[in-house]
Amino acid sequence: MLATAAGWLGWILGTGAVAIAAWITWTATRGGAWSPVPGHVVRRMLELAELRPGEVLCDLGAGDGRILVTAARDLGARAVGFELDPLRGLVAAWRARLARVGDRVSVVRADFFTSPLPDPDVVTIWLSQAALNRLEPILLDSLRPGARVVAYRRQFPTWVPAATDPAHGLFLWVVPDRRPADSQMRKMIG
Repeated sequence: MLATAAGWLGWILGTGAVAIAAWITWTATRGGAWSPVPGHVVRRMLELAELRPGEVLCDLGAGDGRILVTAARDLGARAVGFELDPLRGLVAAWRARLARVGDRVSVVRADFFTSPLPDPDVVTIWLSQAALNRLEPILLDSLRPGARVVAYRRQFPTWVPAATDPAHGLFLWVVPDRRPADSQMRKMIG
């Protein structure tokens, strides 16, 4: 009987270790394990991006919704958060309702790597470096010129930041205009 109990205990511990390892691997490739951005950094992210009333902010990996709520409540923006974890998504939506900005905040349970973004003016990111590496070409292809992207503690591999805030660990990029310049256009037309 003791051998059977020890066998079961070993199986449970082994299965748990495999499940934890799988979860760590999965979260690293999807954006990283959740860690909230400190409140003072949230405010600075939005200041660095120069978010204005009526603009659309998109938070990739919205977590508990603190960026979404701050953007809507304090700056009058509309905010959309992408969050795969259903519990965190509920917390973010609940937080928006408590702050009385539920009409300007929405949380989408979708994978931001494969889902279309809602034509944002500003994108906020606090993800793993692996996620930023994967996300760089997606954002370049999907965001319109002039859109601003602010990341906390991580940089895109090839983009050159338009501004940085080393004290808060922030990087700002502005999506470039990818249309050919007039002189290049004239050469193409003939």
